[in-house]
Amino acid sequence: MTHNSFFVIIKIMNDKFLQKIKAARPYFIPALIALEAVFLLIVIAFTLHVVSLRNIRPPLSLSQSESASISLIRQKAQKDALGASLRTIPYESAERRLSLTAGSAILIDAETGAILYKKNADEKIPPASMTKLVVMYIVFKEIASARISYDDIVPLPKECWAKNMPPDSSLMFLSSGQTVTVKELLTGLAVASGNDAAVALAYYISGSVPAFVERMNAEIKALGLSETHFVEPSGYDERNITTAAEFAAFSRRYVTDFPDSINLFHSCREIYYPLSKNLSAQNAAKYGDSLAVHQKNTNPLLGLLDGVDGLKTGFIYESGYNLALTAKRDGRRYISVTMKGAGKGSRQGQANRVKDGTALMEMAFASYDIFRDKTPPECTIRVLASKTKSAKLVCAPSSVSLTIPIEYRGRVSKRVSIPPYIFGEQKAGSVFGRVEYYCGDDVIASFPLILDRNTKSCGALTRAIDRFSARFIK
Repeated sequence: MTHNSFFVIIKIMNDKFLQKIKAARPYFIPALIALEAVFLLIVIAFTLHVVSLRNIRPPLSLSQSESASISLIRQKAQKDALGASLRTIPYESAERRLSLTAGSAILIDAETGAILYKKNADEKIPPASMTKLVVMYIVFKEIASARISYDDIVPLPKECWAKNMPPDSSLMFLSSGQTVTVKELLTGLAVASGNDAAVALAYYISGSVPAFVERMNAEIKALGLSETHFVEPSGYDERNITTAAEFAAFSRRYVTDFPDSINLFHSCREIYYPLSKNLSAQNAAKYGDSLAVHQKNTNPLLGLLDGVDGLKTGFIYESGYNLALTAKRDGRRYISVTMKGAGKGSRQGQANRVKDGTALMEMAFASYDIFRDKTPPECTIRVLASKTKSAKLVCAPSSVSLTIPIEYRGRVSKRVSIPPYIFGEQKAGSVFGRVEYYCGDDVIASFPLILDRNTKSCGALTRAIDRFSARFIK
């Protein structure tokens, strides 16, 4: 092919192309208009889609199973908040400067676990007869599980008879041939601090003292109290060990789990035992109630300080004068534990318990208050790229109680932080925000906001569109 022939062919092809272009020219404008219309429709559709995403729809009601599931999650968070752990509050108060005779002490808010005062609270000290609260805790758990009842008659092996207890023991005065109930033994523990009652209940619950002590240590371990350990249930042995901080944490859990123990047992002012009903028929006829020993509650502040309704004293020479104390006024309950209390004899030891317990409780009631938020925030949130268009973020726990200095009363505020949306498939209980509570500029508490339902992902095209749309949502 010659050079001229090549150009001839190119010219012919170009002419034919130009002819086709000229022939198609009448269709260009309609095609462009159609493309513009399609583009405009896409823009309008996208804009409407973004607008619809910006407008949060009320979420659908939860199904019964969904509601039960999220309730369990929130209940667990509530239980964790009421657990055995204590927490330091993030503000200082001049009223905390106390002069106590006890070598170790702590004061806490029973509802929130807030530590209001402490002095050498992590020192390891024998709890002495405060140990009996752990015995009662286990008995209450057995009653709650219906394995035993208050009215059960408890056999009295010779190991629990008063005459077989160690010297200087506190006693309920159990003896051979007596009939005694679980409830009476609990009263003997709470009021008279009976070592014999502790041993009797140990045999009844676990079959032996060693087996019961194993149970005590297992319960304490389950509460996360690593510095507390027992070798026997009465508190007589100095190898029983705890700290004021851990025993306060235990006492808080005790009154939270078994609040009826206060009115039924710890607030009792006195005990008479054994009465005629506790004796054999022959001895009952012969002695009636004349053998009953009258004992007052060992708690020296019961009936003396306003609001005091428990808990338990303890003394051995190695521990000094111990006192786990609780008081309630106007819906507020505080717990103090004082250990290594000084005293040359029981009279001085009791006087120092009264002095220290009074100072701690009066400071608590005069200086602190409780802020309660029974309906913490619930927020509706967008769910992009999901068949579930919206959901709720709810607070875990389901109610909030905070200890605050009394001067901050009425000044607590809260701030909610949540993202503008969540994306795709998510699980109920996932954390997507927080609510923070403030006293002034101090953050005094922060709780997660959790998703109230499972969300399902949608198709690939919708996911792609929603991912692109997300940049236009704030």
